[in-house]
Amino acid sequence: MFAELNELLNASPQRPETGKFTLLRDTRTDGSFLVHHFLSFYLRAGCKVCFVALLQSFSHYNIIAQKLVSLTPASSDSWKGPVLLVDDLSVLLSLGATPVAVLDFIHYCRVVVCSQLKGNVVVLVHSNEDSEDEENELVVNSLCHHSDLILWVEGLATGFCKDVHGQIKITRRVSLELTGEQDVVQIYQYKIQDKNVTFFARGLSAAVL
Repeated sequence: MFAELNELLNASPQRPETGKFTLLRDTRTDGSFLVHHFLSFYLRAGCKVCFVALLQSFSHYNIIAQKLVSLTPASSDSWKGPVLLVDDLSVLLSLGATPVAVLDFIHYCRVVVCSQLKGNVVVLVHSNEDSEDEENELVVNSLCHHSDLILWVEGLATGFCKDVHGQIKITRRVSLELTGEQDVVQIYQYKIQDKNVTFFARGLSAAVL
């Protein structure tokens, strides 16, 4: 379903990375398709996935799951590392949790899952740079600073377009590895279909030229 995104991320269910914190960020659009991608990816990889579904009902995720194919683990010999997937963290703030409490929660999740258990943490958070919600933006900016990988999807500034649904910015935080290298940034546009998402370089669609 999301083979193209795996190619962009140079990711394979046969060789999932470990000890990584991935931030999914959406602005002026719905980034939940990224949650579905990582859920299916890690299930295929044979990882033990703890899915914290704060936003949607069980029936919603059940319908999505019926569209996902080939969810058999890549290797039946043994389970790989654990994965914590949260959809979405902004809900905790709307329920009254303070930014410090939310960041502390993610910090301890990273320590336990990423560092101690050599697993991965994937979190979705909503963002709007023009919003007056300073608490949410504080959380988003802090999470960006500590993320190994950031996938930021944005709706088009020009509004709705049937051929292009938005833009995705992929940032690999190479600078966190203290090797002196710069972060690697890739930007694509995308179109969401019923059972697939198509990605292409900016400017290749006549609809937004």
